[in-house]
Amino acid sequence: KSLESIVNTNHFKKNFKIIYEDDDLLACNKPAGLIVHPGTGHLKRDTLIELATGYLLSKGLLKNGEEPALVHRLDKDTSGIILIAKSKQALRKIHEIFRSRDIVKKYIAICHNRPPEYEGEIVLGLSRSHEQKSGMKMKVGEDGQFSKSTYKLITYNNNLSRLEVLLETGKTHQIRVHLAHV
Repeated sequence: KSLESIVNTNHFKKNFKIIYEDDDLLACNKPAGLIVHPGTGHLKRDTLIELATGYLLSKGLLKNGEEPALVHRLDKDTSGIILIAKSKQALRKIHEIFRSRDIVKKYIAICHNRPPEYEGEIVLGLSRSHEQKSGMKMKVGEDGQFSKSTYKLITYNNNLSRLEVLLETGKTHQIRVHLAHV
């Protein structure tokens, strides 16, 4: 069954917001709560990539047998800009740009308390957590994969901080685990 009809649903209208589009790329403003792609245990046809597929099909913008693909991911509970390539060729080109480190990944994070310094670098080993209750999939571990973030405190009041965070690596839940750690 085609995903074309998804564009007529309230779910589509509420969750699919294009902020930029050209022949190769879609940039979408993903709301918190939206899953970006189908995965283990999530088989409903309501993810961001399926919304994008429905949109492109409805506009006749998918070239012979092409499927859109996520350039990168954001966690379900994270809002932000997601890039979607309209073809495998576009995806390869964008991945080359990402690998060359010519792209800066900048995030604004709101968190409880404040970090120890006004600006700093967080370098930690991150590994999979097997504690399902916390909802956090990753934990700090000596044996974990290298991860690095830098941050700047923008504002602090009422026990809340707004930080600018730059990612040098992009591990699952990296910003949350790094900021919780410091």
